[in-house]
This record gives sequence, C-alpha cells and structure tokens, in this order.
Amino acid sequence: MSGKTIGRVICVALALSALVGAQSSITTPLAHFGFELTADGTFAMWDQEVAYYEKLAKESDRIDLQVLGKSTQGRPFLLLTISSPQNLAKADRYREISRQMADPRGLTPQQIDALAAEGRAIVLVTLGQHSTEVSSSQMGPRLVHRLATGNDEQIRTILDNTIFLLIPSFNPDGHDHVGEWVKKSAGTPYEGVGLPELYGAYIGHDNNRDAYMLSQIESQHWARVIYQDWFPQVYKDTHQQGAYGARLTIPPKYDPINPHVDPLMWRTSQLLGGAMGTRLEAEGVTGVESQVHYDAWFMASFHGVANLSNITSFHTESASARLIWPLYIHPQQIGPGSRGRPENKAQMTFPHPWPGGWWRMSDIARQQEIETLALVETMGRYRQNFLKNRALAASRQVERGATEPPYAHVIPMNQHDPGTAATFASTLMMSGVEVHRAAERFTAGSRVIEPGDLVVRLDQPSRAFIKTMIEPMVYPDTEWTRNREGAPLSPYDMASFTLADHMGVESFPLGQKIAARLEKLAAPPKPAGKIAGTGSAGWLLTPTWNSSFRAVNRVLAKGGAVYRLANPPQPWAAGTFWIPATASASAAAVQALATEFGLPFTAVATPPAGVMWQLKPLRVALYRRYAGGNMDEGWTRFIFDQWEFPYSRVDADEIKKGGLNAKYDAVLIADDTVRAIVGGSGQEAAASPFAQTGLPAEYAKTLGNAGVDALQEFVRAGGSLVLVDHATALATERFGVPVRNPIGGLSDKEFFAPGSSLRVHVDPTQPLAYGMPGEATVLFFESVAFDINNSIANNQISVVARYHDRDLLRGGWLDGEQHLAGMPALLDVAYGKGRIAMIGFRAQNRAQAYGTFKVLFNALYQAGAVNVPASGAVTSR
Repeated sequence: MSGKTIGRVICVALALSALVGAQSSITTPLAHFGFELTADGTFAMWDQEVAYYEKLAKESDRIDLQVLGKSTQGRPFLLLTISSPQNLAKADRYREISRQMADPRGLTPQQIDALAAEGRAIVLVTLGQHSTEVSSSQMGPRLVHRLATGNDEQIRTILDNTIFLLIPSFNPDGHDHVGEWVKKSAGTPYEGVGLPELYGAYIGHDNNRDAYMLSQIESQHWARVIYQDWFPQVYKDTHQQGAYGARLTIPPKYDPINPHVDPLMWRTSQLLGGAMGTRLEAEGVTGVESQVHYDAWFMASFHGVANLSNITSFHTESASARLIWPLYIHPQQIGPGSRGRPENKAQMTFPHPWPGGWWRMSDIARQQEIETLALVETMGRYRQNFLKNRALAASRQVERGATEPPYAHVIPMNQHDPGTAATFASTLMMSGVEVHRAAERFTAGSRVIEPGDLVVRLDQPSRAFIKTMIEPMVYPDTEWTRNREGAPLSPYDMASFTLADHMGVESFPLGQKIAARLEKLAAPPKPAGKIAGTGSAGWLLTPTWNSSFRAVNRVLAKGGAVYRLANPPQPWAAGTFWIPATASASAAAVQALATEFGLPFTAVATPPAGVMWQLKPLRVALYRRYAGGNMDEGWTRFIFDQWEFPYSRVDADEIKKGGLNAKYDAVLIADDTVRAIVGGSGQEAAASPFAQTGLPAEYAKTLGNAGVDALQEFVRAGGSLVLVDHATALATERFGVPVRNPIGGLSDKEFFAPGSSLRVHVDPTQPLAYGMPGEATVLFFESVAFDINNSIANNQISVVARYHDRDLLRGGWLDGEQHLAGMPALLDVAYGKGRIAMIGFRAQNRAQAYGTFKVLFNALYQAGAVNVPASGAVTSR
C-alpha cells in the first residue's frame, strides 16, 4: 500500500471516528424521557417531546427545528427538517427547485432535467393527527434520534438525497388531552377505554376532514408547508385503524379514484406502497394489506386532497391496541376488510396474514418506523424521478387547462352572498390556487363578466383541485361501488366534495379562451365595505350575507338595538336588519363594521315602518354530551366562536334540573341519535369480569326521561329547541310532533344518499329562511326527511324548505330519488308558546356548509325575539 493510500485511509478513518463520536454525544430518548417510548402503559406529554426535539436540534447538525406557530390552545406546532448538514446548508436552494418543479411553466425540458439533477427529493410526513391513535407521535422521537445518529446505508441514502420534513404532532392539543386521560384512567377499570370527550379544541377525529376548507389553525400550518414553503413531491399521514382487522394498511387505495387527479399520483402511490410492503415483509412484519377500505375518492382528508395538487399523498393505518395498553387477539377474531378482502386469508393484496396474539403499541411503532424509512429511502434512490414527475404532472395539468374546456370558472361578485364568494376564493388561494380579477368588462358567449368578478383559470398546476372544488361530481355507480347483491357500498366519507356547492357560491364555466385583461390577486379578495345613503336615523343591513350576522352579534354585544323587518320594501329581503343609531351603534362604529367585514350598510333618514322583530341578546344553550363527544357539536361551537354567537355548553345534569327558561331562549342539539341523546332502556347488564368497561358515571349521563320532560317544559313555556339532522327524531319520538321520516326504514338498496348535495326549494319569507335564496343546495349526509302526518295541528307546522320533485342530485350519489322527492327538508313547528326548528340536513357541516349557515343562525335569532307591530307597541313573540 502506498503512502498516499495509507494517508487517505487514515483520513477517512479519522473522519468516521469523529462522525461516530459526534453522533454518540446526542441524547437518547431513554435518557431524556426516563422510559422506553411506546412500551406498554407509557406516554410522553407534548412539552416533554418539544423539549427533546429542541435538544436534538441543538445537538445534531442533521436537524433544523421550526415552530410554525401555535395550536388552537396555544401549544407549539413544530416542523422538523432532517437531512445531511450539506443539504441543510443549501435548504433554500432545494426549496426553490421544488417550487419550480411544482410550477414548471416557462421551464424547458433541459432546465427541468438540470434542476432534477441538482435538487433533492422532499417528503412530508405527519404524525399524531388523530390523537387517540397514539403510537406515531410517541414513536416520533425515536425515529428522529435514529436519523440524527444512524450511519447505515439506508440512513445515508435518506440524508444525502432527500429533505425529510416531519410534523411530529399534527394535533398538539389532542396529544395532551389523550395523555391526561391515560394518566387519569391508568390502573382503573377504565384503562384503555376511549376518551369521554372530543380531543383537541373543537372537533376530534374530524380534523382530518378540514383539508380543503382549512378552517383550523393546525390545518393552516400544514397548508403553508405544502403549498407555500416546501412543495414536497410526496406526503404521508400516519394513522391507526380498528384492532380486529389487518395489522397495517398501506397504499395503494381502493377504487373509485378522483378522475381529475393526474395518473402519476396513483402510479407513484403503488410504487411507494410496494417499497414499504417489501421492506416490512423483509423485516418480518405480517398482516400487511393494501387496496382495501380507503377509497381514492376521499378528498376531505389531507392525505387525499394533496393529490389534487400533484403531490403523491396517502396514509397508512396500523391496527390499534387499547390506547397505550396491549390487547390479545385470537386468529378467528381477525375479520375481513369492508371491501377488497373477503376473508382473513392470503391473497395478492394481503400475502402474509398475522397469526394473532398480543398486540402492543410497540408493535405499531415498529411498523410505522419501518414504513416511514422505507418510503423516504425509496425517494432518495429515485430522487430525480420524483422531481421530474412532479414537474410532468403539473405540466400535464396546465396543458389540459389550456386545451380542454372549460378554460376557467368565473365567480361573479354580484351574487347572493358576495362575502362568502370572496371567502371561497380565499380558501382556494390558501391551497395554492391562482385567482384573477377581471380588470375590464368582457363577454364569453352569453355570459357577461364585470370588472371585479373573480376568474379562476384552469391552465395552472392546481387544475384538478379547482375542478374538484367547483364542478359538481357524481359518484361512480359501478361494480366497485356495489356489493354482489346490488346494494351500494358507502364511500369512505362523503360522495360530494364540491366546496362551492356546500358554500352556496355561484360560478359558471367559460368554454372559450380569455382574451380580456385579468389581474392576478396577490392577497385574498375582500369586498369593500361601504355605507350608502346619508340619513342619520340608523342603518339597514342585508340578511343575505353571512357576514351580516357577525356584525349584528357585535352590535348586540355592545348593547345596541337590532330589529328584523318582516316585510321590508323592495329591494330589501325579508329579514333585513334595522340598526337604529344609538350611543352603542354610532356612525363610527357602523363604519368600522363595514370595513372589518366588507359589508354594505345603507343609512336611512327615518326608521322603517311595518312589522318587525326586535332581537334580544342571545341566550343559547348548546347540548354537550360525553361518551366520546359529538363532532357536529364541536363544529357548531367553532362556528359560534367565529361568528361571535354567545352560548353556554350544557350537559344532561343541567337540563334535568329544569328551569331552563330563566337562563336560555334556545337550546340547540347538534346531529346525534335519540339513543345517544336520551339513553337506552336504563337496564344495566349483569356484572361480568369479561364485560367491556364503559366510561365513568360522570361521563356516561344522558337526558333520560327527566331531561326530555325538562326540554318539553322549556319549549311549552316559550323556548326554542333547535334540532339538527338525526336529532330531529327527538321531536317526533319524544315530543309527539306529528311528523315521520319516510326514508327511515328503507334499506340502502332502496334509498341511499351518502354525503351528497341535493336541491331544495326555500321560502325566504319565513323567519328560519330569512336571507336564503329561493333555490338552494343542502348537504344530505345519510340524513332525514319529513312527511307530515294528518292531524288537527297541521297549521302549527310550517314547511320552510322542501326537496325538488325531480332531479334532486346536484353532486354525489342518490339512489331512490322517488322516496325523497317533494318531501319537506326544514320545518318550523309551533309547540305550546315556543318553537321547534327541525333541520333535516347538515346545515353547518364541518364549518363548510356556508350556504345553509343562515338557517341555523335564524333559528337562534328567532328565539326570544319580540314582535314590534306597525303601531310601535312591543309584544312578546
């Protein structure tokens, strides 16, 4: 061996020695936490994990730590960037390359090849989105430590060729809520039982239904990483599923697929799923399946929606244990898949069944660590392909948008609710969509586009996202979506994800290319608030804008007076708000509201005449049930907080006490079953050591007969009961309202409408529909309908909205239309001195159904309002 060779060997040895020494000085998870992460019965709280990630970022030159902001309840929301020190030093350059690949307009093929050769593959992985799926966020510190210290071939491939972005907890608030519960329940009969309430601030499991609305703070942090900062080529979300199926579900997903998504997304998910499955099998992990359960139509989730933006996105689902405690499972207890796997036997998509036995959090964590590293390693080995394919998919979307009609969608700003139209456009922009404003008047066929109208061009990389959010889509009715008997198989979630329909936003397609001048928006659009007129008596405010309700709540909160006009002069709509000028509602205060909310007020010189309702400061009770909580109630709370509706959460005990009229004018019960609201027979099962333990008594209370009696007394004495969707059965089953659900007893083969947009006629002269258009779309989520029985009380039931006689379906899936055609969808029932609002659809679904929010808001305003007749005398309603 020559002297030069010996010198090189010594240098390499010294470098490796220094590297090993540096990595060995990094704090281990055991040293930091004081226990083995994911061992039975262990749980690290979020502040402990944050402290560890901060420590790793200081000790390792492979890790950068960024606090993206706060969670809803104020905990730090983290992003870890993991790569080699050399790559991290050039992170801004690699980020720019990724951005160019995401939008390659203007690049030549040679430039794309050069950028791919220079760039690094970028992947985002999220942990702990569903907080009761505890393993992934507990596994995270161990995974990061391995990446910070490992030097094997797999780790070097990852570090040298990729930038690995990790959100170690998508839901820090829920993380700690689960931690508090497992510590409280440890060693009690409730060990391993699910939480008594929703985890997180508002919505529990439904946080993974906010991927395109982006209403939650955590969702917005994710969107900034995906669409504004890093533009990754791949995104994986890490989940758990039920305990008695396969041990792990990996991509690809099941049919049907969203047809707007570029096929490269589906092919790449197959590639990565195959790589993960191969590595898992080699590591001895059994019970792994793919292409079952989770369909590729599901776009409300983060792992679904990003495919619409040319980011290959998917999730994995590990079988659960009992939170952080183990569960023994017999082989015969392992069931088939809901679709795609008819039995627990080996098949192409499930080649190696799990034999049964003990199942632990550590087993789940091991799977998740193996799958994640296999994914990122594969991206490292084929980094140029991932970068070039991102550019190819984006280019194909741009090309289709430039050559296939429609070429754009126009959102006219002269529509029923311009404020909501602007909110819709802003939501698109949060997901990386380019929105333009017409700078001049032009025509397209028979359509006239006015200056200020919003134009969403389709010759952009986000074409698939735009089409899914704006164009109604009918769920495929094929052999993939029905069983052997012909009955429909439910989509994994809803059948319609057309956000424009849910928000009640009007738009129209352009079938010809645009030659007119457009201005690209740099900031979200907002109508210019203004005050028309010159009078000083007060102001009129339209009820057609959702934002008007925020302004009214602000006025009421400050002690101002607000009235609603029952029959205002044209062109004002029934339910128009009248705000007299007072010290609490001054000209300056109203101008501030107009500016903040972008609202059009009209000043008048004299008070309006005619019948009107004076609104009282709201006293709303929102029913809070435990037993895991109610996500629809959580979304309702979120909407109330956003629109500044004052409310109190009341549980069964408070309702049973009675005397509700002294505190409240309205009680609202969100979508729920009567059994969940009222309870069962009350007969307890015989004590058994084998019984599934429920929840502690304080979390298992329901209304029972006493609570129902108290609610009846409340309504008879003048209160308003507002019932949403399935909760309306409380009125028919326990209050004796002479109404039946005509579809309640039908099989899925006879009637089926899973999360679909349906057309209704609305009577906007009725108080529950003030501000609504005469024709609307409602979200029917396996909901209810009404058929009014013959009775002497017919006059006490008002039909406010009913389904069309034919062609009900706007988007989604509807089987058995004849059973719903012409049926009432919204009832206003007089009951004693009070009222019951029966809303037969998801009026506030997931804080997305802006088009029907007003139904819910009107029901609250109607409660406790007093009638002011033309004479000016005030009488109780």
